[in-house]
Amino acid sequence: MEMQTSTFERQKGMALYKQIYLKLRKDIMQGYLKKGDRLPSIRSCEQLFKVSKTSVERAYQLLLDEGYISSRPQAGYYVDVDEEHVRMRLSLLQNVQRNPTYRIRYDFRSQSMDHDAFDMTLWKKYLKEVLELHQVITTYGDAQGEVSLREALQKYAYSMRGVLCDVDAILIGGLGSALADVAGGYAYYFIPTLLIKGLEGCMVAYLFQKYGNKIKWIAYFLGCMIMVIGYFFAKWYLKGSMIIALSGIAENILQSGVGYVIAIVALPLIQRQFYRQRKLKKA
Repeated sequence: MEMQTSTFERQKGMALYKQIYLKLRKDIMQGYLKKGDRLPSIRSCEQLFKVSKTSVERAYQLLLDEGYISSRPQAGYYVDVDEEHVRMRLSLLQNVQRNPTYRIRYDFRSQSMDHDAFDMTLWKKYLKEVLELHQVITTYGDAQGEVSLREALQKYAYSMRGVLCDVDAILIGGLGSALADVAGGYAYYFIPTLLIKGLEGCMVAYLFQKYGNKIKWIAYFLGCMIMVIGYFFAKWYLKGSMIIALSGIAENILQSGVGYVIAIVALPLIQRQFYRQRKLKKA
């Protein structure tokens, strides 16, 4: 199949999969590839760009994760971005890249201030007054998270990861590691991480609640094992290879081991501080 595309030139210092991803994304954004157009198969793309199969697969996976293309079983990969979404993406990019790089000698804009002329003492005074407005700071904001924060996250997600979404589709919560997987480009680990970390936390919390510090070593160890074994099976399922899953065991053991040591050291310090605060309140 002959693909309408711009020229592809290799760049030094950048991974090949990233170059292919940026090239195909550029073709979609500039209209060379339109919604419904079929992309070459992975084998054809190898020959077209003269790269390895792995580089093409990683590039296609990035495009899939960011919603530029979709995969149809037994059919291949197709462009999944229409003209309206292209305009939205370009508009977001322009807003992100609007910050000037030149220096301004005299800045009369209201968005910044002169540090030397800023009265920090007065600012602290007003800040204290605001913190004393208990009715304001102790009430709930938007159930999905503050709108201004969600708008900032929308721009950040698109500029850094190419993720296009509406502000109302963003939910601010405490999903910890699972959200870190999404932000780090490993969205397919979101559900496994949610399950593994949830089971790990529930197990350790249950043992502490029932037996206290008597078996803290066992509780920590079981938590580590849940993480190592859980990610082994998750990677086996996601990658379809037990060899690849086995290759990640050492990394997970190291990560859980470091967490184990930190927990053993930090728990007594946290408990000591907690009891100290309770004594001060009673006094």
